[in-house]
Amino acid sequence: MKDSSIEKGATGERLAKKFLIDKGFEIIHCNWFCRWGEIDIIARDGDVLVFVEVKSVASDSFGRPEEWVDERKQRHIIKATMQYMMDNSYNDVPVRFDVVTVDLRKRKCHYISDAFVYEEKS
Repeated sequence: MKDSSIEKGATGERLAKKFLIDKGFEIIHCNWFCRWGEIDIIARDGDVLVFVEVKSVASDSFGRPEEWVDERKQRHIIKATMQYMMDNSYNDVPVRFDVVTVDLRKRKCHYISDAFVYEEKS
């Protein structure tokens, strides 16, 4: 039997993927793993490579899902993105970090483009 949180996450990611495709994104990878963590969806939006974090909710008990993509989570996503870019020889490609939240009750997606940015420390 599947763990219900894993099942909810998979459902949310399927809905987010369909949502992005309907918006014209080209999906490149789903659930890409490296030592720094997982990137839920990697897509192209025109010339931009987009790294998408998906957060799914079935209730309002734990606050707004976009707030779960905190600074710590962002650092992991950024490190994983850098690894992906290096592994796949992407050089000088514009990158964007988006978040899709999925309300599993209503089966609705909320899209946040440029949810956070990578700022190099000098």
